[in-house]
Amino acid sequence: MKGLFYEFLVRVSRWIGPWFAALFAWIVSSGFFLFRPGMVAANVSFFRSVFPQKGWPNIVGLVWRQFHHFATVFADRVRLAQNQSFSCEVEGMEGFEKHRSSGRGGIFLMSHFGNWEIAARLFARKGFPLVLHLGQKQKEQIEGKQKHDMARDGVQVVSATAAGGSPFDLLESVRVLREGGFVSIAGDRMQSEGQRRVEASFFGSRLNVPVTPHLLAMKTGAPIFTLFTVRLAPLRYRIRLGEPYFVPQPGGHHAREEALRQSVTRYLGELEEMVKKHPEHWYRFDA
Repeated sequence: MKGLFYEFLVRVSRWIGPWFAALFAWIVSSGFFLFRPGMVAANVSFFRSVFPQKGWPNIVGLVWRQFHHFATVFADRVRLAQNQSFSCEVEGMEGFEKHRSSGRGGIFLMSHFGNWEIAARLFARKGFPLVLHLGQKQKEQIEGKQKHDMARDGVQVVSATAAGGSPFDLLESVRVLREGGFVSIAGDRMQSEGQRRVEASFFGSRLNVPVTPHLLAMKTGAPIFTLFTVRLAPLRYRIRLGEPYFVPQPGGHHAREEALRQSVTRYLGELEEMVKKHPEHWYRFDA
């Protein structure tokens, strides 16, 4: 979506109400469902592996809800652009606060599940230095507006192109972690072609996932917090923070590779659990 049109929707929604943006997003999602059969088929195939006991009509209905639930991300983004407040209840905050009291940073391992933007804004507003790594879609002007809005909340956004990000971006993340800040990286999707990857099992299929966040945890000694955001209502969310865990750095190449693989397996296991509980929050449309 072009940036100017996004601004138009924000202005119109401010004038006549946020329902306008929500309706527009619903219509666009319906169009994708009706006119992108390949995308629908890919998600039907994925959810059949997640819920083999469900019949085809139920799976198609689930994909319909998934497409329209994704529209809520855009609708809530418009509400945020209008400076509306949002509320979050956080599960696992006790373990997070205990770690924070040590003055050490950590890695938020996010996914294409729920609205990660809400989680990033929440922790930044709490005063935690946060670097958010994103994949970059070419020629998508709306990303610049989104980046600007998040910067106002104190989120430093780093984008990677298809050819890969700058090594200085990771050096900045290392600095932030060592100074007690936090870094957020998606763990379920490759952000660039040159990114280091590992093959792992996800709902019985083999999936290439980035090893970067796990390697960053190993090299810096910072713990990983898996993070999942569930939308309860417009601008009302529940964030689930997993218990922090560390990725050891044993001696020997094979031992280190196994430690990384175990960390990836643990993360994907938690992601599988969340997808089963809240399948409409799964926003990988090419899975």
